Amino acid sequence: IKLLLHSSKKTYSYFMNIFDICQKFEATPHSGLDSPTQFYHEHFRAVFVEQQVKFSRDTPDDIIFYISTGPTGPVLTVARRESACLLLSELNLDWRATFYANLVLHTLEFTMICAVGYTNDKNVFNSLHKCTKRVYPNPSQSRMDKKGKSTTICYPHIYFSVDDYDQIFSEIHVGADHKLAVEVVATNDKFG
Repeated sequence: IKLLLHSSKKTYSYFMNIFDICQKFEATPHSGLDSPTQFYHEHFRAVFVEQQVKFSRDTPDDIIFYISTGPTGPVLTVARRESACLLLSELNLDWRATFYANLVLHTLEFTMICAVGYTNDKNVFNSLHKCTKRVYPNPSQSRMDKKGKSTTICYPHIYFSVDDYDQIFSEIHVGADHKLAVEVVATNDKFG
């Protein structure tokens, strides 16, 4: 399978078809040079290390995430793009998981929508007030039950921090008969 890179039209095709390409690739038996390891390794290197595809974010993140398999499950390693070449030859990396983790963390834009409302007789939620905020995915979480800065790697879970909580939610008031709904929506406007 050839990498579809370089021009904006090919970039669009790459992201519109990447899941179909991966699904078709995994549905057929492979050996040798056509192995899943090589397939995901090549896509990862081209897209995230060499940056042959531009992302929808205004400023691309220079952090790259690597996933390996440890004795108790997946292990996340974080590296700067400049030092990424050092890890490209690591044999114990799970290139499929590494590719998909970076695809989600670097190419999608996430919006948190908070709404206050009520449910009617047909159990349909009716919004009275809502606010939206762009949030950023992170494979780590900040502990809220302890004082101080305590961060825990939580991969394969992804968390979204809301730093300006008071400002965002100052207009939301939940009454006794109201419900609070929180939704995170992933989009990629550049690629459809």
